[in-house]
Amino acid sequence: MRSTALRLGTGLLAVAAAFTGMTGTATAGDDPKATGAAVSALSSVPYVTITSAGPIGSIHLGNELSCQVNIASPASTVVGSGLVGFGGGGQVYGPSHEPADCGTFLSYGGMLYGPDFSSHGYSATPFGWGNPYTAFTPVSQTPPTGSGTLTDPYIVTTVVDAGTTGIRLTRIDTYVTGRTDYRSDVVVTNTTGTALSGLRLYHGLDCYLAGSDTGTGVAVASAATATSRVGCTSNNRTMQLVSQSAGNGYYEDDYWAVWERIDGRLPLPNTTDPTLVDNGIAIDWAFALPAHGSVIRSFLTQFVSSPIVIWTPVDPIRVAVVVRPGESATDLPEAGVLVAVSAAGVEQSFSLWVPTGS
Repeated sequence: MRSTALRLGTGLLAVAAAFTGMTGTATAGDDPKATGAAVSALSSVPYVTITSAGPIGSIHLGNELSCQVNIASPASTVVGSGLVGFGGGGQVYGPSHEPADCGTFLSYGGMLYGPDFSSHGYSATPFGWGNPYTAFTPVSQTPPTGSGTLTDPYIVTTVVDAGTTGIRLTRIDTYVTGRTDYRSDVVVTNTTGTALSGLRLYHGLDCYLAGSDTGTGVAVASAATATSRVGCTSNNRTMQLVSQSAGNGYYEDDYWAVWERIDGRLPLPNTTDPTLVDNGIAIDWAFALPAHGSVIRSFLTQFVSSPIVIWTPVDPIRVAVVVRPGESATDLPEAGVLVAVSAAGVEQSFSLWVPTGS
C-alpha cells in the first residue's frame, strides 16, 4: 500500500490557450490512489503544456521542473500507426494530475533542490519530510513555440535557480510530432566566480504506465557511448529514460526506494528489480562546474508499444530487442525481420518487430 502525504491546495484556474499549448494554475484534490475519489486534473503550480496530434498527445511542464505526459489515442490501431494501449490518463503517478510526481533535481553542498511537490496539492514523494530539501526558485518559463516539425519542433524553456547557490538550471523540452519520445536538455550554469564541485543532477519519475501502478524494470548500457537507459514495463508497454550524455547512472525499483535514493543525495546504483513492484525510474550524472561555466546533460523520455526484452547470451554479446510475442514471420508487418544471433557457436533465431522511430 502506497504511503501518501495528502496536501490540499487552493487556487483559481487561469488558462491561456494557444495553438501549440496552454498555461494554467489550479487546485488539486486528494490522492486518487489513496481515496479512489475523483480529483481535479490540474496541479496547483504554474505549468505549460505542449499539445500535439501524437503519439505523445500532451507534455505538462511545471515552472519548477516537474512534469507529466499523456499518450494520444491513435486514430488507428494498425501496428505502427502510433502508441497503442497506453490509456487516456497520465503515464506518471498521479495519473490525473498535471504535472505529477516527475521532475529534475540537483544535489549540491549537502542540499537537494527540486520541484515544489508540497505545492502540487498532494505528493506521493518524501521530499522535504526530513532530509535537507529546497524547492527550485522559478525564474521564467516560455509558452510552447514551434509547429512540431523536425525543423521547427515544439519547445518549452524553463529556468530555475537552486536557492542562493548561484547555480541556475535551464531545461529545454522539445517534441516533434510523430515521435515516441521527447527530449530534455538541462543546462546547469555556475553564475559565480568560484569553481564548484560535488554536483549531481537527477531526473526521476513514479511510473503509472498504461493504467497500472506496478511493473518490472529493464535497463540497457552501451559501452560504446558510456550511456544507459532505464525503463519500467507494464501491460506489455514500456516507458524509459534514455541518457544522451555519457557517464550517467540509473535505477529502477519500488518508487519509494527511488525517491529515497534521490532524497539522500546518493549516486544511483545501476540496478533494476525484475519483480512486479509499484516502481519508479531515475537517471543521474555527477559533475563539477568551472567558475562562470556550464554543463549540459540530455535525455529522452521514450515510450514503446511492446515490452523491451533483454536477452543475454554467452559472452561477449548482449542484445536488447523489442518483440511481439506470438507472431510468426509471415504475420509480421513490412517492418518485421527475422533475426539470427550467434554467440559462442550457438545460434538463436527470432522474429523482430521494430516500431517506427526505434
